[in-house]
Amino acid sequence: MTVQNPIVKNVYRGNGSTTVFPYTFALNDTDGQYVKVLIADENDIETAVENFSVDTEAKTVTYPTSGEPLPEGYKIVLRRALPYTQELNLENQGPFFADDIEAELDRIVMQVQQQDEQLERAVKVQASSDIT
Repeated sequence: MTVQNPIVKNVYRGNGSTTVFPYTFALNDTDGQYVKVLIADENDIETAVENFSVDTEAKTVTYPTSGEPLPEGYKIVLRRALPYTQELNLENQGPFFADDIEAELDRIVMQVQQQDEQLERAVKVQASSDIT
């Protein structure tokens, strides 16, 4: 896989009936546990929720898994939140599989994209500024 899609989150508005929301960010089939869901109320106060399920084959999130659908005026945020770890262990004189290397490089790109999305929302000053 290559990671050419820079999207790390999707935001949808509630309508009182929809419970299945697609995600469009890159995610390995085994990383469904790294999708986080936030609900923003009509005042944009966000709350992390756990009452959801992820289908990595269909690339969808079902929220809620039980209870009332997201009402109008509310938003749901689906985010990829991979941990900042490196899991590939290459052994000296051991096997060297291109698929393993590519998967780990893809994961690193996804992690960088997550950081970039957060930095884009941060308050910034000009590079020439004396403000620290």
